[in-house]
Amino acid sequence: MDRPEPHQAFGAGLDLVGLDVSDNKSIDCEVRTLPETIPYWIAPMGHQSRMSMSHFAEHVAPVMVVLDHVANGYRDIILPLACDNDLLRQAVSVVATQHLALSHPSYQAAADKSRAAIISQLRHESFQATSDLVFNRGTWATIIVLLVGETITGSSEYGHLLQTLSCLSQNVGHIDSSTKHFLTQQTHMFEFLGQPLLGEAQGINALRLPLENYLDWIHYDVPTDPGDETLLLNLRVAFIKASHIYLGRVSSDETQWELLESLKQLVSQIDPQQVGSHALVWGVFCFYSTLNPDITAPPSDSAPATASSGRSHTVPSASFIPFDVLGQGLGNSSSSPGIFPKRKSTLDVPSLGWPDYAQLATEVQFMDQLNCAYSLPFLERFTRNTGLVSSFDCGTQEQREDIASALEFENVDPLRYPSNAHLQAGLTGPPMLSLIFKELSDTGSDKPIPESWFSDSLSLKTHEILLLVEEVVTVKPRNSPVTLQWSPALKDACLKFFSPVNLRKYLGFYWALWHPNVNFVHRPSFDPVSAKPALLAAMALMGASVSPNLPDNEDARMWLNCVEEIVFIDDDFNSDMNYPAAKNVAIHRPKLQALQAAYIVCLYQNWEGSDNSKSRVRRFRFATLVSTARDIGITTATHLNYSMLVRADFQWKEFAAREELIRLFTWIFLLDTAFVIFNNLPPRMVFKEMNIHMAAPEACFQAETADSCHQMIQLYLPPESTYWEMSFRQTFEALSQPEMPSCLKYSISSLGLLNLFALASAIHSQIFQYHNSINKCQNLTSVRNALSNWDTVWQVFSSTSWSGMSPHILVEENDISPSNMWKRNGFYRFCSEYWLLANLMADRLSLHELLPRDSPTLLSGSVLEPILSKYDQTSMRQVNDLIMGFQTFQI
Repeated sequence: MDRPEPHQAFGAGLDLVGLDVSDNKSIDCEVRTLPETIPYWIAPMGHQSRMSMSHFAEHVAPVMVVLDHVANGYRDIILPLACDNDLLRQAVSVVATQHLALSHPSYQAAADKSRAAIISQLRHESFQATSDLVFNRGTWATIIVLLVGETITGSSEYGHLLQTLSCLSQNVGHIDSSTKHFLTQQTHMFEFLGQPLLGEAQGINALRLPLENYLDWIHYDVPTDPGDETLLLNLRVAFIKASHIYLGRVSSDETQWELLESLKQLVSQIDPQQVGSHALVWGVFCFYSTLNPDITAPPSDSAPATASSGRSHTVPSASFIPFDVLGQGLGNSSSSPGIFPKRKSTLDVPSLGWPDYAQLATEVQFMDQLNCAYSLPFLERFTRNTGLVSSFDCGTQEQREDIASALEFENVDPLRYPSNAHLQAGLTGPPMLSLIFKELSDTGSDKPIPESWFSDSLSLKTHEILLLVEEVVTVKPRNSPVTLQWSPALKDACLKFFSPVNLRKYLGFYWALWHPNVNFVHRPSFDPVSAKPALLAAMALMGASVSPNLPDNEDARMWLNCVEEIVFIDDDFNSDMNYPAAKNVAIHRPKLQALQAAYIVCLYQNWEGSDNSKSRVRRFRFATLVSTARDIGITTATHLNYSMLVRADFQWKEFAAREELIRLFTWIFLLDTAFVIFNNLPPRMVFKEMNIHMAAPEACFQAETADSCHQMIQLYLPPESTYWEMSFRQTFEALSQPEMPSCLKYSISSLGLLNLFALASAIHSQIFQYHNSINKCQNLTSVRNALSNWDTVWQVFSSTSWSGMSPHILVEENDISPSNMWKRNGFYRFCSEYWLLANLMADRLSLHELLPRDSPTLLSGSVLEPILSKYDQTSMRQVNDLIMGFQTFQI
């Protein structure tokens, strides 16, 4: 039979949505032939319900999702549920009528009446019914459908329904996974797009949460074509940028030109005719309203019409739904003032179409960062200089001097400054300290021991370090690097360098100047009084080496070899390193600290030691460190899912110990790749043994209390976060695949700088193995895949991570002070240069694949030799020459 027009199905009296559902006689139950557009699974029902569902499926559902041609839960899940749920079926009819009322205003009264009846029934049930009748999938779906209608009408009920939805979604009992997944995604969508409308406070609270918690509705589980993948990734980035613009606009009067330009460039890459582009309206409005803060709604024709997006049906301009939720809705009625303030006048601001948005603010000029695309300033300096301060990011000279002044001020009376309490814990002297004081006084010299030592518990650590130094100096094994001879003068020098005051000062330098570069010691829980003396001595040497005071640097060099020997003969380092109690890593902290001390020794010797020390560390000490790490069991470096634990069950020290182990193994792998890159030394580790968790966000690791740490984990690593399922090996293998879903790219980008640095470094190991393999039958495809995917991930991270909103960037470069320097990101923030170097090396190696198999040049091997021809080199000169050659070639 002929299908009537949608408005004809409602009749002049429009009783469609005003029916009393308890009166079954009012429903036409005659079984008729279903219209072709109604899917086969809809059971025979009254013609009015069928027509409302048909209209909802054809005109409302398509624009409620990003990719209607891939999947649409409004048709596939909501409508089947509505067949068996009277209240949900009424809600669908209401929304269909509200949409028709845009072109037929006479329908609005009936829609309002039925909508009010539904809300009244929901409220009644919330007070009278049992919890299982209130918190169920039908009610959940009904609220979502009603919110679809509220975005059409702009009703004042929007805020109430949104709050109800948030509460209900957290209390619904068990339902089937596919339905729950879809309803959860739509809840997140309405929360993300709707909370900012309820006020700046709600908007700030919502948008400062990890945005991956809200943007799951952009993800599709089913395979999509490359164009769809690119669109979804761009949408995700656009929403994140728009969120940052919103937060910046409500918290500052400054125009965010850099972010605006970045969003403009991103949006300009998306064809307004492309299916799914309608989802960008919210992000574009953030751009538009920031240029003109008086605008509280986008122009009425700013939303791309669905007809121009390749759909077969026409929807009025600015007519949908939540993607233009910041507008006036789909035509507020006079009886419904709405929650969206109306803009002043269309005369005040010209009406712009979708393509016009991309042309806004073109008069603003920005510095072009692409001209540095082939520049490697950090790596060029890193390979040219020697020394920790010259090579790494240890702060400017002014910053280092500020730290020295602050530490000198605090050291006047440590008890007066609780801000440094983690370094000054337990300063009340224990009973045995008097005996130690007496022993320390017997130095064979006339220099008295300061009386302040008697009440300073770090005196005990000074004494322990002194005994260890005396042991390695007086009892030297064959080939010992220690050349000092024990004497009263040497004892005095040792006591002076490792005195409590100096230990406190050098630890301060370690935290503020060095720790950001290699951050595997948990500062908030670190206690120097209970720490291993070998670790304390190694940290003190590192701190003295980066001190702005030259005497500190010179004095440190005297003890480099002594502390190296102390660390590598330590019983905890050489004993059985297995972790039998895998559920309690914290009890093995002494062994963990022994490994940390060994790593620090390898670092300071490789950058501050003599050439002999550098070779010894690279060839022997580091090999021992890797072997010891394997003895512990690299796979033990994993977390429990702490997000599943309530605060009472959360063990902060256990989390800290596990995270220290994860970061330590990550940094051991990174030092191995550093030897590969800079010394052309074959790798001792392979990524396939790195079945460890990725490092947790800095906000979690740097949280200064147990309560704060638990809150950060709940916030940034919720139970559904992909972090808990990602290992280093799995992540790198995913990068090496030719195709990687956009959702996975975003998940990897959310891992932060340290993990991205480790992944970029791992590519260098793969290049080394390819470059030095005998049989070149395998090509560089996996390396190329990893490079391409890492670049995409990096673009997402750099576009979406901003200080104050990222759990990985806690301090802005222009807001560094002595109190927060330890929280900044160190040299690994230049990880994009490591990627670029790998990319340039892969380009060089690609020449090999282009030559014919019988080419004389190929047979001679001359194509590959110019990259790095010398192996196990102490000097990084050949790498610096390579970098300079790359840069000269690009110029």
